Order: sequence, then C-alpha cells, then structure tokens
Amino acid sequence: MVTICLYLVFNNSVCYNQMALYCVSIIRYQSHMIVVLYIIVKGVKRMNELIKKINEKQIKPDTPEFRVGDTVRVDVWIREGKKERIQAFEGLVVAKSGGSVSETFTVRKKSGSVAVKRTFPVNSPLVDKITVVKRGLVRRAKLNFIDKMNKEYKVKERSIQNKKNDSKPAKKAAKEQKTEENNTDKGE
Repeated sequence: MVTICLYLVFNNSVCYNQMALYCVSIIRYQSHMIVVLYIIVKGVKRMNELIKKINEKQIKPDTPEFRVGDTVRVDVWIREGKKERIQAFEGLVVAKSGGSVSETFTVRKKSGSVAVKRTFPVNSPLVDKITVVKRGLVRRAKLNFIDKMNKEYKVKERSIQNKKNDSKPAKKAAKEQKTEENNTDKGE
C-alpha cells in the first residue's frame, strides 16, 4: 500500500506543497501511512531508499537461477472452493522479463496437441517452488517463434561448465605441442 501511495504522489502534476497536502489527506484515512509524509518532505532520495527496502523484503531468496531455454517445474498454489492444493506446471521457459520484484517468466507446455503458455511472477506468494528439470542451450532471449512452428522445437542440453572456456586452453596446448613437434622434426 505504501508503494501505491508513493506512485500516486509522484504522478500528480501539481506543485510541491500541494503534493504534501495530497499525501496528508491520504494519511488522514489510513493511519499506517504516516511514514509517507516524512519521505516527501525529505525528498526523492529518501523515497528511493524506502522503495528499495520494501522491494528487498518482497524478493524470495530461494529462487534457483534459470534461463530462457531451460525446462522448469513450477509448483503453484491453486484454490478450489475452500481447499488449497499445489499444482505442478512443467514446461520450457520461453521468456523472462522485468527485474527485482516485478520479474516474470513465461513457461510453455504442450498437453496433447495444444500448447499452453503461462506467465508467473518469480516473487509471487502463489508460486511455491521453482525446480530446474533440464538446462537448455538457446541463442534467443525470447522463444515466441515456437508457436508458429509445425515441428517440435528441440533444445540442446547445456552443461553446467562452459565448454568454450574449457576448450580454448586445450586447443592452445594442442597447437603448441604440434608446433614443438614440427620444430623438432625440422631440427633433425
């Protein structure tokens, strides 16, 4: 609620004094918003600090690192009447967007012959757990072209270690060994 109030105050196109009065009127109805008046008087710098603190509290620390192209299983809380249960949604991560608290990712799964896309907020309380099933190697930031393909898109599996960095020293060592052999052959 605090962030909504701050957003309203800064989008209001009136002078500084009227912004403070506007905020006072909001505080009068909701007593837990008293902090906002103090921040507006102190300035934008204090407000940014408060927004950062609020955002840090909302971010989930146990979220695994995943990329576009990975296959993930998202456990989501579903409410059916009075009962709540966890439902798993497993598929390919097609897109990631945003950052901090507003980070979202889109998962595409195929059930039968129909493809279903679902967008999840990373830090939502409805998302119970995110599990990386398989790491994929793709060369795009968004895989929206998959919807228009007739064939199924194959994603190469990505190893945890970066192969390019590991293979370069090996190639250099092999080249040096070949040049040494050539030099020794020429010397004989």
